[in-house]
Formats: sequence, C-alpha cells, structure tokens
Amino acid sequence: MAKLEYSLAAENVLSKFHGVDIMLYVEGEDDVPFWEFLFEKFSSIKVKVQQVGGREEIEKYVSKIKKEVLNAIVAMDSDYSLYCDFYDHKRIIRTYGYSIENTIISSETIRDVVRSVGRVAKKDISLDRFSEWESEFLLRVEELLIWDIHNFLKSLGKPVMGDSCARFLINKKSYKICPKKVEKYISEIGFQVSLEDRDLIKSRWCDHKRTSMDLIRGHFLFSAGLLFATNFIKEIRGASVNLSYGSMFGALMLSFEKTFADSHPHYEHYLYAIQRAVT
Repeated sequence: MAKLEYSLAAENVLSKFHGVDIMLYVEGEDDVPFWEFLFEKFSSIKVKVQQVGGREEIEKYVSKIKKEVLNAIVAMDSDYSLYCDFYDHKRIIRTYGYSIENTIISSETIRDVVRSVGRVAKKDISLDRFSEWESEFLLRVEELLIWDIHNFLKSLGKPVMGDSCARFLINKKSYKICPKKVEKYISEIGFQVSLEDRDLIKSRWCDHKRTSMDLIRGHFLFSAGLLFATNFIKEIRGASVNLSYGSMFGALMLSFEKTFADSHPHYEHYLYAIQRAVT
C-alpha cells in the first residue's frame, strides 16, 4: 500500500516536474503528436503528453481518474465504445471514430501524401479520384465492419477485420478490395449476423452521427490508404516508391494539422471534449 500511495503521489506532481499544467496520458507513440496538436489548438493550458504503452496500460490511468485519485487527463481510442455504456468523465477523452486514424485519414489528406511524398503536381491529382477510392473502399468493406462489430458485441473472439486489408485485396499488386474474397471470408468465419442485428448495428452508428469511415479499425484503414497512395504514385510517376508506415503517418499528420478546421466532421467533438476537460 505504501508503494501505491507513493506512486500516486508522484504521478500527481509530475506536471510540476515537467513545468506544465497537467499530464495527458495516451496509448501509444502515434497518439502523442495528434493529441498534442489538438490541445494546442483548443486550449491555452500546457500539457505534457505521455504515452503509456497500449490499451491495457491506459485503462489503469482511467481507473485512477474514475476513483478521483489522479489529477490528469486521459485521451484514448473509442474503439467500439458507442455500442457500450461507457463511463463518462470530463477528463477521459475518446476519439470521435474508432481511433486517431479515422480522424486524420480522408480524401484530402491522402491526396496531400501523394503530392508531398510522390512529388506530384497538384494539377495531376484531382480530388475526385481520391473521393472515388474512398467511396469504393467503404462500399466493399461495410459488411466486414458489420461482422466485426457483431463479433465485438457478442464477444465471439473471431478475427474479422484485423489490422491490415491485405488478405482482401484483388491481388498482391492491387490496392482494391475484392468483393468475392470478402464474401468468402464472411461465409467461412463461423457465425452469422441476422438482418435484425445488422439493422441495429447500422442504426446505432447513424443515431450517433457516425459513418462507416469513422468506425473502421484504424490500422485497417491506414493499410488501405497506404496501398492506395503507393499505387497512385507509381501510376503517375511510372516507378515504384517506398512509402513506409512512418513516412505515411508523418505526411498525414502534416496535412491534417494544415487542413483541420470547423468544416471537418470531427471538429466540434474535439473542441467540446478538450475544453470540457480543461475547465
């Protein structure tokens, strides 16, 4: 008990040690620049953003805030929490979509990645092409999303979407999702989703003003965006480009920071959540 009390005491003075107003705990490294940017944009307080190493670890900080023994803020992925009666606390902030990727990835930010990494002229990359990719991608993975949410709700423990879209591609050189592969995978997954359950799942996300783009697993979405950007650059330049995860994420963040404004569908969510957390 003495060790725990000392740990809590130390955690509650960490902000003073770092010369900030309050500590902001996040899940992983990628979350740091995202939440740092948003707090700088929507608040005047100084925060030290500290990643703790994943969902299991962040839940420990959530628990301490719930018990009112830790004076800090937690910012975490929503995952499928809109389907749960999750605990609401002003200093526990959740992403609007499944994760931060669902906020930073859009037709506009993917286009900026292609422009910057591929060194492609703006006139050669109409936004319509990126919007078409997004629409087609969402159309082809919606059933997977429904099955993934059902799997979560029923605690079935089946691998549905996962962290990569690779298994569902038309072939190894394509960025397009193959409808037949999706259909086959769903037919062999080991459970069914009734029409009633499908309607309930979709109506829930509509009631919460979410879209399928908001709810797709972040890493799955990221893998699809990375493949599309890589293939698009190759198509324009006539040569392959080595677009790594780190390069892609960095370019997306730069574009997101440049373009994030009140026209973004997630803007009001973060404005409200952060201003609520710091008051």
